[in-house]
Amino acid sequence: MKWSEQKIEFSDEDHPKAAVIPGRYPIVVEPTIRNIKVARVLVDRGSSINLLFASTLDAMGIPRSELTPTDQPFHGITPQSSSKPLGKITLPVTFGRASNFRTEQITFDVAEFDTAYNAIIGRTALAKFMAASHYAYQVLKMPGPKGTITIQGNAKLAVQCDKRSLDMVEHTPSPPATAEPPKKVSKTTKTLKPDGAIKIVLLFSANPVKTVKIGASLNEK
Repeated sequence: MKWSEQKIEFSDEDHPKAAVIPGRYPIVVEPTIRNIKVARVLVDRGSSINLLFASTLDAMGIPRSELTPTDQPFHGITPQSSSKPLGKITLPVTFGRASNFRTEQITFDVAEFDTAYNAIIGRTALAKFMAASHYAYQVLKMPGPKGTITIQGNAKLAVQCDKRSLDMVEHTPSPPATAEPPKKVSKTTKTLKPDGAIKIVLLFSANPVKTVKIGASLNEK
């Protein structure tokens, strides 16, 4: 049976055993990456890339010499406007159990900074697995060789990662404040000179009461 012919459904049976607020926490899974079970892997449908952090790469015993150079930065992961990865690497990622599992070759950008997660699986990997997620049930499902593969998210790890992410943000130094732009100087209206520089001009010779004050430098005409 082709992957596209399998129908993926969600039901109350998928509800997690641990009570969590629906949608409050992300889906955190533990796939096998190059024959190593990797915990704290974030399923992020909002990310266009897949990320593997350098500390995770080192812990897995994968030499950095296997990285392929890249000059394409990514955005929206760090507080900075963009970050440049150390390189790219393609690794086999497996979901499921021995009775029904699925493996795909997934390309990761390798980042040198750290987050609360060991890796992030984005849209490109989810599309390759043809996976569907349900945040109310904290479940990820995908077609497998023997029917639908169901991966229950680890709610406990999700809560721990969420807390750690908040702690990391609170301890991240704030960017230096930018200098304030120069204040706009408003144009002031010219005022008349002191009384010694003002003269009284008669408007009508027949009516001495009607006069006007003008600056001494101005011509009466």
